[in-house]
This record gives sequence, structure tokens and C-alpha cells, in this order.
Amino acid sequence: MFSDEFWRQIRGFATGITCGASLAHGFLNELCRPVFERYSACILYHRRYIDDGKMIWIGSRQQLQSWF
Repeated sequence: MFSDEFWRQIRGFATGITCGASLAHGFLNELCRPVFERYSACILYHRRYIDDGKMIWIGSRQQLQSWF
């Protein structure tokens, strides 16, 4: 219920289910893969766990702006 209205989920899944984290990780991996491949020469280090990550960027500032 939100703003005195009931809402029903049509697609997707509840985030609290057991496989939710694994599905989120897989989705983000596929969504971001082309970008990481395109800029792989600019990345010295990258690690991600589901939606948290860290990266060391060695490319130019202009490349980083294009990344975003």
C-alpha cells in the first residue's frame, strides 16, 4: 500500500527471496559487460559483489566521463 492505494507486482520477484541476490548479480553482470569490455584497457583493478564494487581507473579523465 502506498498513498492509500494498493499496488500489485506484475513482473519480477520480491527482493527478499533467497535467490534475489544471485539474480541481481547475474543481471548486473550482463548489463555492464559491454561497457567493461570497451574500457578494459582503462581499468587496472575491478571487483564487484552484487551492486557494490571498487575500481582503479588508469584511463584519461575524458574516457572516464565517457564511461559514465
